[in-house]
Amino acid sequence: MTNILRPQLDAPNAPEHWNVLARLAIGHSLQIDGTGAHGLRVAVLAELLAIEIGFSVIEAIEIGLAAQLHDIGQAYGHENLFQRHDLNIDATRPETRDHAEAGWTMLADDQHPRIMMARECAKYHHSWWSGAGYPAGVAGLSIPLHARICAVADAFDALLCEHVADNQYTMRRALDETSAMSGTRLEPKLVHAFSGALRREIRNEGFDLDAANGLQELHHFIESYSQSRDYI
Repeated sequence: MTNILRPQLDAPNAPEHWNVLARLAIGHSLQIDGTGAHGLRVAVLAELLAIEIGFSVIEAIEIGLAAQLHDIGQAYGHENLFQRHDLNIDATRPETRDHAEAGWTMLADDQHPRIMMARECAKYHHSWWSGAGYPAGVAGLSIPLHARICAVADAFDALLCEHVADNQYTMRRALDETSAMSGTRLEPKLVHAFSGALRREIRNEGFDLDAANGLQELHHFIESYSQSRDYI
């Protein structure tokens, strides 16, 4: 139903220089899995989750687009930043702090709603539901909702990126490990909604949660799911 509705929508009003920002984010995500598509996948996954919890399609698209820039602060160039996209890295380490703050700063002084959301995704996507992430002490509902949505999508995709060389690492396993973060790193309600929505849409699109190369299967699913969004 979502794909049927999308072609009937007007294209979102893009911020000035949006294409430049999006290309910058793609360029600096090449080090994560070699495709440059981490941010694009997170965008579509965040959109899917936003729809699942009740946002309109157009609102969900905007949240997804904002989430696409969550790692744009990687352009800051911390020397250890690209070594590994590892969820086990301490969220208070300099490279985590620096790219979150750099993204926040890079997207300052633009009042377009999408950029304002993207700015908060950049700063708070490493904030933990429990308060143990970065920035320190930011927890629960004090984390902006779109950043909490982004965090769930990012965590799932990051797990697949971490195991890109493991041809036996499936999307089902990544979903199970994402669910294990519920209540600590991620908001339980959002994790539950994400798992249900992704399982349903993967089944509807004819893909396999147990396919051996989970990242590749996810990438193909994302392409299929988003094929009608020709203005993004």
